[in-house]
Amino acid sequence: MKTAWLVVAAAGSLCAQAGAQEVLTPIEHIAPVVYLDGGPYTDRAVGPVWDNWTAVPTANLRALYNRTKIVEDVNFAPGPWASGPTGAATMVNLGFGVGLPGLAPSQQFIIRIEFYDTFSATGPTTANVYSGTLIGTYTSPTLTVSNANAGGVLLRYQVAATVGPFLDSNCAMVVTLLDPATGLQIPDPVTTARVQLTVANAIGYPGNTGTTNTSVYRDVNLNGIIAGNEGQAIAASPSPAGYIAKIEADLPAPAPTCNDSLGSLPDGLTQRTNITASGVRWYCLTLDNPAVDQSLTFLDIDTEGSAGDVAMALYSDQGDVLARDEDSGSGVNAQLSFGVGRRPAVGDGAQYDGRNYDPRGAAGSLYGLNAGNYYLAVAPAGSTFGTGFTVAPTAGSPTYNINLFTNVNGTPAPASVPPVVELDMGIINGPLPGTALTLDAYQQKWIRFEMCRDASDPTSYLDVDGQLSNDIYAELFVFDSSGNLVTADAASGPGNRPQLSFGQITPERAAVGDGLPFAGQDGNLLPGVYYMAVGYDFVTGVPAAGTQGNFHVRPVGGSSGFSYNFDFLPSWTDCGGPACDPDFNQDGNVDQDDLAYLVNVLGGGENPTGRDPDFNLDGNSDQDDYAALLDVIAGGDCP
Repeated sequence: MKTAWLVVAAAGSLCAQAGAQEVLTPIEHIAPVVYLDGGPYTDRAVGPVWDNWTAVPTANLRALYNRTKIVEDVNFAPGPWASGPTGAATMVNLGFGVGLPGLAPSQQFIIRIEFYDTFSATGPTTANVYSGTLIGTYTSPTLTVSNANAGGVLLRYQVAATVGPFLDSNCAMVVTLLDPATGLQIPDPVTTARVQLTVANAIGYPGNTGTTNTSVYRDVNLNGIIAGNEGQAIAASPSPAGYIAKIEADLPAPAPTCNDSLGSLPDGLTQRTNITASGVRWYCLTLDNPAVDQSLTFLDIDTEGSAGDVAMALYSDQGDVLARDEDSGSGVNAQLSFGVGRRPAVGDGAQYDGRNYDPRGAAGSLYGLNAGNYYLAVAPAGSTFGTGFTVAPTAGSPTYNINLFTNVNGTPAPASVPPVVELDMGIINGPLPGTALTLDAYQQKWIRFEMCRDASDPTSYLDVDGQLSNDIYAELFVFDSSGNLVTADAASGPGNRPQLSFGQITPERAAVGDGLPFAGQDGNLLPGVYYMAVGYDFVTGVPAAGTQGNFHVRPVGGSSGFSYNFDFLPSWTDCGGPACDPDFNQDGNVDQDDLAYLVNVLGGGENPTGRDPDFNLDGNSDQDDYAALLDVIAGGDCP
């Protein structure tokens, strides 16, 4: 079980360090990280905190007090809320029963349940038994009395309701039946008879959670005050019973025992190698400072170099599953990456791009991990991880490594690498139709393109049209070859589609549907290589300054299966000897390293920049491309 009301620890500040700072290099792995499918996991684990429901002997129930407004005290003792919850505790489910005093078949009614933070009754004639602050209200939809339920038969309803915070261990629940036509309380029937349960069932039920005062409170005269004989004490059996209801809420979760206490993580690499374990093994760790976009800090966790196959999940100190993974690393290794990216992938694994984050942070304020204590659960592949530190491990005793790599204590992050591209548009020279890209939940995909000339007002333009994309919220981010943010757009196109427009302002190009006309809204775009990220639903987390060279963007939308297609529409159709980019490895220098990079790609090696090895554009990737690149590096013309 988890607790959802405890507040995430406040972010600490990065420590300033005097003198020179070590620059971190990425983790070096023994062996070859699989793309994590998802960001936030905030599944709630709830349980009963007040329960006068389960053991109600409905056969003894004839009608419920014959009152359309009654008050019940709610005492959370005994149980997990016995001392009263702290912070923003939340009720998430409410089950309740109601009698139908004097309501005829087909009559409609509404149930309203109000919660007050204190209940102050001391006797049967106490006035104002509920006091303090109204902390929440549940109002049902319009309900209709059926023939089978006319008279005094108990109805039961199960609803999802969010009511909170409860600030006291004893509060008041006020239940009223309303006329949907007028919104007013339905008058009590003329009879003063009350349905009674046996004394044995009056004060809670054995084995259930919470208790109730043995008195019944009802607003007979509809004046909103419980006073005088409107409070009824138990005198004999049979006698009035407490109201029938069940409340479920977020519950505190006991922390697991640490199998390995890592303490405060230092900058650089922390490892545990050749661990052989069955079941779940818990690693406890502390971040003295946050790993977040805004600070250009990160925490990467993986199982590279493992002999066995494991899954892992990172928990908050309150039992929330912040992120989990099994196969985002190379081969079957697991990988999590928090904070700012982007560091090289290992083998066929995902890049360390900071895609994971604490979903409990307010939108836009916490992307990554805050300073605080965390629990890392590692279990055999196929294990499942639930809130409240619950893990269902599969069988097996794999041998694995745990590698943690961070810079939260002030060490500068390593230089970012270009993203792995899904689609390379090549040189933009005349209209180029896009290719549909289908995105999974919490996924981003990258498009690379080259500008052979500038799109500059007032003479030329480049428009990027997304009208063939699904009409579902997406966002585009464009970065230059150094990883600096150039521009972004969310919904300038038709419907909720993004679009881009560089260069010429007038004359503007016609709008598509209800989108904006293409009028150079994104400024000028100079010759060079660019990377465009696309993701579903408000991709966020880019550091405020666009000059920090991180190629960093994080999608936070959980929907999947949406298709995006972007056409590139320049004003030119012939580059006339287009400029080429001899910086083949995209390290900012034109030198022998670019030749070595091309040779490696031609030989079947990795190509993390996504460059087309057909440098001379003759339709073949071969030694002629090496010769053409060598000529350009030596000062020759582009092919």
